[in-house]
Amino acid sequence: MVRYRQAPAVLSVDHGQKTVLLDPNSEQFYALDGAAQRIWSLLEAPRAAEEIVASLREAYPVSADELAGDVTAFLDEMTQLRLVEAK
Repeated sequence: MVRYRQAPAVLSVDHGQKTVLLDPNSEQFYALDGAAQRIWSLLEAPRAAEEIVASLREAYPVSADELAGDVTAFLDEMTQLRLVEAK
């Protein structure tokens, strides 16, 4: 089972209703809100995509398949940007 976590080099700070990320390698900033912000906070500890979906089920009233697809897409994008590590 693949487990995801925040990349150690990425800096993050909560700013109002958003979480702002800084990737020091690319010097890029990213702003997360809503479900993305919640997923980021869950990734403080290594988690499988299925665990993330289970944690979000009560907060987001969408089908399990839609939620799983959204979580997978977010994790894929964040992994490609090297903001999240997959092991």
